[in-house]
Amino acid sequence: MKKHTLIFTLILVIKLQSQNLVSNPGFEKCDKCGQFGNKGVEFFGTNNSNKPVDWFAPNPGSSDIRESFPLAGKRHGGFFSFGKYEYLGNVLTTKLEAGAVYRFSFNLSIDINSGYSLDEIGVVFDEGVPFYNDLSLEKIFTPFWTTPDGEFLPVKKYQKYSFEYTACGGEDLIIIGRFKGLGINDTMFVGSGKPPSLVYPYTFVDEVELVKVKDAPNLLESMIEICEDEILNVGIQPGFKSVSWSNGETTDSILIKGKVGQYSIQVTLDNGCVLNDTMVIVVTPKKDDQLSLMDLSRTCIPSDFILKIDNDKYDRYVWSTNESSKSITISKRGIYYVTGYRNCSFSKDSIFIDEDINLDSLMRFPNVFTPEAQDNKDFAPVFAQSLKTLISDYSFEMYNRWGQRVFSTDDYNMKWSPSANIAVDTYFYMIHCKVKSCNTVVPYIRSGSVTLIR
Repeated sequence: MKKHTLIFTLILVIKLQSQNLVSNPGFEKCDKCGQFGNKGVEFFGTNNSNKPVDWFAPNPGSSDIRESFPLAGKRHGGFFSFGKYEYLGNVLTTKLEAGAVYRFSFNLSIDINSGYSLDEIGVVFDEGVPFYNDLSLEKIFTPFWTTPDGEFLPVKKYQKYSFEYTACGGEDLIIIGRFKGLGINDTMFVGSGKPPSLVYPYTFVDEVELVKVKDAPNLLESMIEICEDEILNVGIQPGFKSVSWSNGETTDSILIKGKVGQYSIQVTLDNGCVLNDTMVIVVTPKKDDQLSLMDLSRTCIPSDFILKIDNDKYDRYVWSTNESSKSITISKRGIYYVTGYRNCSFSKDSIFIDEDINLDSLMRFPNVFTPEAQDNKDFAPVFAQSLKTLISDYSFEMYNRWGQRVFSTDDYNMKWSPSANIAVDTYFYMIHCKVKSCNTVVPYIRSGSVTLIR
């Protein structure tokens, strides 16, 4: 039982999606047929049409419902195309949806009794139930589609034609007929015997169908939530003839900044139809969750070259290195920052990466200096600036050749500036300090000599 129900539901859905929008598509319903001495009926505007109106004549020509040569059932439509051109209008069961794609199909044949076949039977999409007081609609409409030029309709059989139409929106009427005059190459004799001097082709029409095959495009989301100060790229699928945004942009996409507002777009299709859509921008304030993203605030390389997110609570991450993964590889010391984002919430964290110190690069010493010179008149170690803050328990002492101390300090910013009574000679320095290297503190001793000259 359940299996049968599923099959029935599937068939019902497919049928609804393929609903024919042409009212009375096979001309079978004909309330006035047979009331005027024949099996058919001639239309005069909406006179003699069914109620409510389905097929009718949109101009003074008297198109028909007949029983001469039906494709299916017992009736079909028809119209003459000469002098006073006739047309078949049909009121659709529902208005067409702007931007949706529909497939139109109909079957055409020529009444052999009219003697001539013709080409370029066209289809127009319109609105309402109009009546145009013109013998031909050539100057009123340019048909959306016509049968091919030079392809003459068959006799004693039907030819099916179909095409797709993208709706402008609101169309609820189709008109079928010839929308141009008959020239010398537009007809072909299909009768027998001598061709009649009067050319009056009569076209049979049957089994007319209009079904939606593709929904209208959803140009924009009705509402977009963004965070304050966020910049978002909003766009549509490319391929439209023209694009116009409410902010003046004419590209397929625009940049939206974190401000509340409404944006609208208008696009033009290849057939000249215009589609419109609107979206509303809602801005959400940013929220700092103040979560720790990494378990450590300090670590040392080369013992650990990979930084990773330990507290993974967010959708995306951005590091100070411009990387966006959940882990990065570190090659040098420094402070590294990372920010995690989820919707409009975020958290920031940082870590200091230390590294083993090459003590030989900690400080350098000159081997000669001159107190009276403009430069090089003081003596002190020259520190590597990036490592200077790693020094503690600093002691700097100077001795003469007899072992007497002539200078001492525990401030690594102080230099020995000899007085005038200090003799020209060779002097000896001794430096003691501690240096922080990664997670340990190591002692550092440096000694040597320098020559004082005047």
